[in-house]
Amino acid sequence: MRHLSICVFCALCMLGLLSTSSKATQQCDGQLFTKLDKIQSSINNIWERKPTAIGRLLQKSDPVTSSTVAFFAQMSSKIPASEATGNHVMVFDVVKTNAGNGYHPSTGVFIVPESGIYVFSWSFRNSDRHYHSTELMVNKTVDSESVIHLHTGAGSWLSGTGVAVLHVNKGDDVYVRISALSHYGDIHSDNYGRSSFTGWKLN
Repeated sequence: MRHLSICVFCALCMLGLLSTSSKATQQCDGQLFTKLDKIQSSINNIWERKPTAIGRLLQKSDPVTSSTVAFFAQMSSKIPASEATGNHVMVFDVVKTNAGNGYHPSTGVFIVPESGIYVFSWSFRNSDRHYHSTELMVNKTVDSESVIHLHTGAGSWLSGTGVAVLHVNKGDDVYVRISALSHYGDIHSDNYGRSSFTGWKLN
């Protein structure tokens, strides 16, 4: 700041604002230093305000995030062979998580509350030479890659799990059904292993 004051002083001298007489010099000195004090005060005020201005510019805005959407449900009991037929919608009636209230346990259908990319996963159990294919449905369309087939050997139990990452739109119906192409026997869900359906929104 001191260097700036000297520069201003010299500039005013060059412009002829300083008189050669002693009296004029004293008057000029007083006026000059008054002006220099005002200039320096103004500069100080600018520097004092600068951090605040920078702070406002660098301040991060609150991130805009969508609400959490996630569900997880299980079957309370098995689907008997008489019901485990082609195109039968699998109902997972015991809800463990339902953030966003998109899953409906009475029908087994997840109605998408927000458009975006979702992960869906489902699992089921077969026993003793029973076999089933299950498929993940979006509305009335099956993704050819979202089909799981289980064919259990004699006297054994087998569980299968399918996973799909899909973009779905608000209002779409997502559910799991038994394929009409392959089905025989019960689908189990008990304390030895629960058939389940889960999904969550990535973005």
